[in-house]
Amino acid sequence: MDCLRHYCVQLNFANGEIKFLNPDNLKTGELGQTFPLTFLSEGDPEVHGVDGSARGHPNIHGALAGGTNLISEIDTGLPGDGALETELFKDELKKQKGASAEEYKMTTGQIVTYARFPEVLFAGEIYTNLVLNKYFAGNVVGLRFLARNLVTLDFPRGMMYLKQTSIGPPVD
Repeated sequence: MDCLRHYCVQLNFANGEIKFLNPDNLKTGELGQTFPLTFLSEGDPEVHGVDGSARGHPNIHGALAGGTNLISEIDTGLPGDGALETELFKDELKKQKGASAEEYKMTTGQIVTYARFPEVLFAGEIYTNLVLNKYFAGNVVGLRFLARNLVTLDFPRGMMYLKQTSIGPPVD
């Protein structure tokens, strides 16, 4: 992030491209929905998460189960769709017909709970077949979810743009 904060990066999963763009020449009207990026630091009252995992990473207001007053970390290193903080995860699991939670044990011994959600609303758009983890430290938007969009990260201007390209997950 120390390096990327100086660039505007576009991730076009449909075409398999990563582009570095000039932030001064962006046609923002063509890039989709706008999400202000924040970088939370030590002591910020908005940091949700016991371990402070959202600090120093790009964050947006919004979560994969709705709610614009929630903060979600953007994590391109997370191969899955994302994660919901514990209470939001439980609430969404109760609301979703056809969703069921499962657990697996990591090699570290940690138990991970996840669920397959048939349909999730994010920023007014419907997305299908999401696999989300229950996470004690907050909400996370992962790479598998981002791959359903044209993603433009304008770090110099502190903005992320999402333009939905698919409601379902990418084909492996």
